[in-house]
Amino acid sequence: MYFRILKKDLKRKRTMNAILLVFIILASTFIASSVNNMTAVMTALDRYFDKAEVPDYAFCLTSKAETDKLVRMLEEHSFFKFFSDFVFFKSSSGCFSFSMI
Repeated sequence: MYFRILKKDLKRKRTMNAILLVFIILASTFIASSVNNMTAVMTALDRYFDKAEVPDYAFCLTSKAETDKLVRMLEEHSFFKFFSDFVFFKSSSGCFSFSMI
């Protein structure tokens, strides 16, 4: 029954069906492009951090003893592949070291 109605409708209103087909094609194109854009935006930050090699952890230590202890711990364990050099800041209250892993 529904197929007969659809068949008669397709025979009678050809221009309306053509316009509907164009709108359906445009809607599906817009949906596909927006899904592609959303996936690109969602993964962009992760890709950026991977390419920039941004460290996962940052430490701020207040004494030379703490800094030496951290360096020894990083050198002992092999699962730390990379750790950057320490940056020392002088202030009126003492020396601060800052490191990124």
